[in-house]
Amino acid sequence: MDDKQIRYFIKLYETKNMHKAAEELYISQQGLSKSILALEKDLRVQLFMRDVTGTIPTEAGEYFYKKMQPLRNQIMQIRKNTRIVGGGRVQIRVPYTFGSMEYLYPVFESYLQQHPDIDLHLAQASDAGCQQELMNNQAALAIACNLSKDSDFVFIPLYSCPIVCLSNTKDKKVYDYHDLNNKQIVIAGDAYAYTNYLREQLIHEKIDYHVLMNTTDMRLVKQLLSKQDCYVILPELYAKELENEYHMHTFTDDHFQYELGIIYRKEIGISGIYKELIDYLFLSTQ
Repeated sequence: MDDKQIRYFIKLYETKNMHKAAEELYISQQGLSKSILALEKDLRVQLFMRDVTGTIPTEAGEYFYKKMQPLRNQIMQIRKNTRIVGGGRVQIRVPYTFGSMEYLYPVFESYLQQHPDIDLHLAQASDAGCQQELMNNQAALAIACNLSKDSDFVFIPLYSCPIVCLSNTKDKKVYDYHDLNNKQIVIAGDAYAYTNYLREQLIHEKIDYHVLMNTTDMRLVKQLLSKQDCYVILPELYAKELENEYHMHTFTDDHFQYELGIIYRKEIGISGIYKELIDYLFLSTQ
């Protein structure tokens, strides 16, 4: 039994699908199946039952995952801490959602100045991409929007601001959702949480709307505002750089908020150097 077999087992357990697990591991289904069979042979027990509906863990498989997942994370943490004790450098990968580094980069910069033994790799991703990296064990934590409806993750808030609307229309400063009726809407940013919230409210209020596009390109947002009659929905944090050129409208809905924070998987938890990083980010942003 080796680390690769354990990693493959965990991925298959979490996806419950041989094709999807192999795809996410960047290996063939044959290679994954061979690795799982070798692990089962080593343990002398069947870990999965395979049928047309997918790959179902046996009772032994459930037990093995429950015990092995936290143990594997502990081993990874021990490896990192051993490098520190031995004077080596530790590598940490932190995926972050679009635009979040405008607010948090100085905090990370300060953290690295105080921890010269750490190599920090910041990787931009969508909210969904941040979740996927956590689920794939490619990262222990991520910077993303509040995913309050997803019980698989813990969210630690760092920053919040209202969602606003930018337009060329100089009318009232405060909008309700009916002001978007029959309007072309551009959603700027890649925040799954507030995009879904907006759609739910528009449907609930029976608003006839059309989403022209979602984009993270602020240059494109400026072009659209200058050439088309559209209404751009985005966090106030990003809108401020354009408010001198266009009209900014707030919403009457106080719950329509952009919430940025740290997310990590609830079942895995956080310890060691990651816990220290979380504490530093939280204390530095309060």
